[in-house]
Amino acid sequence: MWRITVTILLVAESAAAQHSYRVHMDHVNRSPHTEESRVLLGIKGSYASVHEGEREQGGGAGIFAETTLIHGWLELELSAQLLRIGGEAWEVPIDLLLKKPFCFGDFIQAYVGIGPAVAVVVAESERETLVGGLIAVGAYLWVTPRFGWDVEVNYAVFGRAQEPVHDITVSVGPAFRI
Repeated sequence: MWRITVTILLVAESAAAQHSYRVHMDHVNRSPHTEESRVLLGIKGSYASVHEGEREQGGGAGIFAETTLIHGWLELELSAQLLRIGGEAWEVPIDLLLKKPFCFGDFIQAYVGIGPAVAVVVAESERETLVGGLIAVGAYLWVTPRFGWDVEVNYAVFGRAQEPVHDITVSVGPAFRI
């Protein structure tokens, strides 16, 4: 008889723990703010470090637009930047990211993303188009339900016949839910 009682208690405890975990994960993946708007627009100021044989640094600014594909689970971001690299070249990276959001309360929404990237590089009279991939890690820090700050670090690698080009970019800027 005592074995049946212990088994029933263990099963009940396990079911309660699974329910608690599901409720917690649902909260982590669903911010109340995302239900208000499916579109984000933003501006980013960026610092970039480009490695193609030797390291060059630069900075610039860009814009982005994001939409929710699956509420709480998948977002799509399109961004473009204009970067001055090494004082000699202009780079225009354009990327399309699939992002997985992680909401921690009402104010912090972290994310990881992956996707394709294209960069147009213009140096003096030469122009080159590079194709590659990008991974990103970042977070939105929401000050109000409609305004926040986006902080992101991304790594992109672009294919080139001579050697690959590696970009590491740190970006910060305002984000607006519309």
